[in-house]
Amino acid sequence: MIDINLKQTEQLKMLISDTFQEFYYHYKSSGIYAFVVELNKNFDIESFLISTQSSIFDHTENKQQYLLEDDKWNINKWKFKKEIYYDLQFNSSINNIYQNSLMSQIYDTAFYEQDLDEKKEWIITVFQQAIVFLMNVYNLKEDSIIFLLKSTVDNHLLTEQAVHLNQASSLLFECIANIKIAERNEVIQTAKLSQLDKDLLIDLAQVVKNIEPYDSLSVAYQAYLFTLEGSFQDLSPHIQNLVNHIAALEGQEFALDRKEILDRINQFYRI
Repeated sequence: MIDINLKQTEQLKMLISDTFQEFYYHYKSSGIYAFVVELNKNFDIESFLISTQSSIFDHTENKQQYLLEDDKWNINKWKFKKEIYYDLQFNSSINNIYQNSLMSQIYDTAFYEQDLDEKKEWIITVFQQAIVFLMNVYNLKEDSIIFLLKSTVDNHLLTEQAVHLNQASSLLFECIANIKIAERNEVIQTAKLSQLDKDLLIDLAQVVKNIEPYDSLSVAYQAYLFTLEGSFQDLSPHIQNLVNHIAALEGQEFALDRKEILDRINQFYRI
């Protein structure tokens, strides 16, 4: 378990707020539609990014434009970026008791992942607090800007936390939909099906087609059962991601409908 003090929380909140303010005063006339905190594999802050409406190509060209409409939510192509490696160092409770001892080393090895999870949850909580502050201070509207958390190692963090960090809005739905499309296109380009993959896709399609009336929660439960099968880990990572995405349903407004799931399945056969 990591020890976090109030000073560290306030420092991180101030860092996020000050960085947003710097971007805001520089680009507010350009229409900032997203602000991103990017984390590295240790969940330390690696950089901050924004993108603006003025950056997107349209029929009225100007020197600010550099981003294709299709890349509006492709964060890797955004150029307004501030690299600021912020090493979030914490002490573990047991390390305070057994400093520089074998017990401390054993703890670091055994509970490394747990500490990372706690660190991530703390960052999310502080980011949420900073968002509330920024929305109020700058009188920002939910349908004009969203806040995102991106990880270099956890591809699901972006969409998972987009829902929790932001109020429902057309901009949020647009962001999530575009990310889903990008994930689907990646599958098309890289996936190769084994017989095991094909069997699972057939079973999944039958589940989706046979549930009448269609119920996303029932489909999510059936997908969850697939993840418990011993052969699940032998499937293509792309198919695992699809099944996990269906199984991890948190709200029906973000669920894939029958047509979307069947379209995803069919995409695997068009490779």
